[in-house]
Order: sequence, then structure tokens, then C-alpha cells
Amino acid sequence: ALLTAASAFAPAPAPKATCSLRAASDWIAAGYDEQLAARLVGAGLDAPTPIQAACFRALAAGGDGVVHAETGSGKTLAYAAPLARGGRRVVVVAPGLPLVAQIRRVLDASLGAAAERFVVATPKQLIANRVDDADVVVLDEADALLRPAGKYASAETKARKRERPAACLLY
Repeated sequence: ALLTAASAFAPAPAPKATCSLRAASDWIAAGYDEQLAARLVGAGLDAPTPIQAACFRALAAGGDGVVHAETGSGKTLAYAAPLARGGRRVVVVAPGLPLVAQIRRVLDASLGAAAERFVVATPKQLIANRVDDADVVVLDEADALLRPAGKYASAETKARKRERPAACLLY
């Protein structure tokens, strides 16, 4: 399964199935199990955001999806909570270390022991530390991960690109 959490400024590709963004009165009404709902309420999250309510059932059922919402809307928990069910091993790829740290904080605070099944890394970290036993791959900020270093890249990024080998294979 491939899930993307695109930024608010990137066009969202059409998902296979759509979910309506309707508010849920609480975590249970959105489909979250009682144990996770209690953990989230204990962490100070009284009710899911619209994106969290819309995503849970579809992603928990194992479907592919595109999670597209504004920054700060709760996208990380929207994809992580359903993926934490069923013992799946998840690799989350993020474009930079600050986002890796932010995702890790959200996972640890909200998922407890289930957060241990999530590997969160930058592409460079994944190359250095081969991860080959993932059930699910999440591209967080997919637009940034897939954008070539070019017109909008910083001078530093362009210089690093020239220093890299012509190709890098991941297998």
C-alpha cells in the first residue's frame, strides 16, 4: 500500500476511493477502537479532526489512499492510527530531519508501543540503513520527496546534486 500525505499547496492526485470530510463527535464514532481512543483522549485529543475521521475506516481496511489536507490538520495521525492496527510494519519517508523528528514525536505520543513498528527516516537514512521488511510505505510530504532539484531548489541543494552519482538504485 502506498499512502501520500501531500502538502496543502500541491495538487492532490485522484484517490481510488473518496472519503467525505465530515466531523465525528468522538474517536469511537470515527471508527477508532476503545483502547486507542482512550489513549488519544488521555493525550489531550478530545475528538478527531475532519481528516482523521475521514481516513480511519478506509485506511484501516487496507486500502491505498492520498491524505491531502492543510498543514496542522492532523495528517500524521490520520494515516498512522489506522496503520498501527494489525501489527503492520510501516516505513514513513520524510524529506528532512525536522519532519522526521516531528512525525516520531506524534507517533510516540499517540500510539504508544505500536509506534515501535514505524521506521521514520529520510531517503538518505533509508539508503544507509536498508529496510526490507515493511508492509506499508508512506511518503510524507510526497510532493517535496518527488520534486527534482531544479528551478526551485536552493543553491546548496543544486551543488549537492552535482556531487552525487548519476543514479542510485534501491532494491
